[in-house]
Amino acid sequence: METGIIKSVGDKIIVAKENTDNCNSCKMKMLCHNQSITEFEVITSEKFAIGEKVEIIINPYKRIFASFIVFILPVLILIITYYISFSLFFKSEPFSIVLSIISLLISYVIIKYINKKVDNNNDIKIKKLEERNENSS
Repeated sequence: METGIIKSVGDKIIVAKENTDNCNSCKMKMLCHNQSITEFEVITSEKFAIGEKVEIIINPYKRIFASFIVFILPVLILIITYYISFSLFFKSEPFSIVLSIISLLISYVIIKYINKKVDNNNDIKIKKLEERNENSS
């Protein structure tokens, strides 16, 4: 369970999450900017107060999708570009390698585009910790 503290309330709520020991073993920890505190913007209709503790709920699909896009898609594009350019077009290994590296740069642009689209889809939810404790008793 990820927890955080409400830092700001307005149109968007800003939640600060303190990185824990779980963050140290996470393979994606460098995506949290290597800071001791990570902040999230959340849009919700619920009312929260500054300093209130909340549970941070991140859609598991979003985590898997982000992992695929960041770690697997560039490698797939690199390999596919190499094989297509080498076998179909040029039969030149140095040229195929250069073309593959260029495709890797293009995949970076694709990732930035996908990131902008996904950021508009707010899949991060927050829930008051007190509600959760009352429901489990």
